Amino acid sequence: MTSYRNANVRSVVSRCASRALWAAGITTLLLAASGVAQAEPPPRPEYNVLPWKEDWSVLRGVEKKDFFDPIKYVPMSKDGRYWASFGAQWRLRPEIWRKFNFGVQGAAPNDKDDDEFLLSRIMFHGDFHLGETFRIFLMGKSALSTDRDLQGGTTPFYVDQIDLQDGWIEAKLPIPTDKIDLRVRGGREELLEGRQRLVSPLDWANVRRTFDGANFILRSKRFYSKAFWSRPVRVKKYAFNPSSGNQFFGIYNTMKDVQWVDGFDVYWLSLLSDDVTFNGTTGDENRQTMGGRTWGNIATSTFYYDGEFAYQFGDVGGANINAFMFAGFVGVPFEVLKRVPKVELGFGYASGDDTPGDDKVETFNQLFPLGHAYLGKIDAIGRQNVIDTSLTGMVNTFFDVKARLEGHYFWRASTDDAVYNAGGGVLRPGAAGSSSDVGGEIDLILTKGWGRHFVSQFGYSHFFAGKFIDQAANTPAFLGADKDIDFIYFNFTYRI
Repeated sequence: MTSYRNANVRSVVSRCASRALWAAGITTLLLAASGVAQAEPPPRPEYNVLPWKEDWSVLRGVEKKDFFDPIKYVPMSKDGRYWASFGAQWRLRPEIWRKFNFGVQGAAPNDKDDDEFLLSRIMFHGDFHLGETFRIFLMGKSALSTDRDLQGGTTPFYVDQIDLQDGWIEAKLPIPTDKIDLRVRGGREELLEGRQRLVSPLDWANVRRTFDGANFILRSKRFYSKAFWSRPVRVKKYAFNPSSGNQFFGIYNTMKDVQWVDGFDVYWLSLLSDDVTFNGTTGDENRQTMGGRTWGNIATSTFYYDGEFAYQFGDVGGANINAFMFAGFVGVPFEVLKRVPKVELGFGYASGDDTPGDDKVETFNQLFPLGHAYLGKIDAIGRQNVIDTSLTGMVNTFFDVKARLEGHYFWRASTDDAVYNAGGGVLRPGAAGSSSDVGGEIDLILTKGWGRHFVSQFGYSHFFAGKFIDQAANTPAFLGADKDIDFIYFNFTYRI
């Protein structure tokens, strides 16, 4: 049996609840066995990282063929106006690390640079539609890990024994037109906006991000707008997760099918945080982010693009914020080739601070991102004080295996500021060296779908330490930590 860290502090109630969540998922599999029909499968939504975006009312009044159809649409009234949908996700991910954090070895017994461990996660949800007006969505989670002996140990990023991930109530508000849909929602909710460069539930993490708050959502055929207020949820590994004291709110707008572009986003995001530090400046943070994004095809060609810009202002303590970022990529599919490979060229810039501890903060705050998708799979680099160039190739290979090969090279935007990791923490302080050269990374990802429900993935990543990492290895805190990093994982996901 796998032994989990800090087992002696778990309460009997918490253990039983975690087991009950796993048992509920297994029971779902068994209950779904009834009601399977032989008709052709009806049109159905694709599984979404946010399950509440899946509309399973398409199964109303049709025969069921998929094994799990009986629980994807469950009528609760004769006319079908009241209905429910249930689902789950199981995920296992073994990870293998060599020279983690470039070979940093801490004083604690668990501060190793080589390790192997297993991450496991289950999420189980129920979606209840009470007529056209009201809706309730609930999703629980259990995220566990075997002993992780890398620097930092088994943090709340890896373990949240059992908790509520989503729990909200939504009401449709009456308005004098059927061309616009206006809803109000309140409770615990995962946030995802745009390309997830700044706002994401961070599905890569074993413990996903979530928020407590409320929002208004306005939709039409081409327009979407969300005004929200929230508090980020703090993860407590073996207790109920409370809201933090920080506030995150704003307005996010999306317009699609616009002349010349496929769509664009315009947003304002506000983050109020207590007692933060950026490059020697400490204080309460009042940070405003104004930004926009656009995407589409270049003229009538097959070239496609996505670009985003954001500017930040406000203050940290008595220091004024003046920071910005821009990021994007241009890609092209080679349709003349049989398997239609794609190539993308990407670039990203996030400002850094030029003078430690002065009256200005020029370090961009990446907010709540999915950096894993854009800045390398090792997650050594975050969208703060960074210049990133990338080249990506994608192709559907034999046996329907999707191959993706990425190459990145990273520099510091300011040589007076730190290198920040994917979580926004300091990887190396700015004073550890004078070079801007952080290093390069290659990532190989192979993905295979096995029917509708099961997906397997293999990943290998290698980070080549740059000159700045070499310089930092001559300082006492990082002595000798200039090794290249290797990371291997296998990801197995089953969804219903």
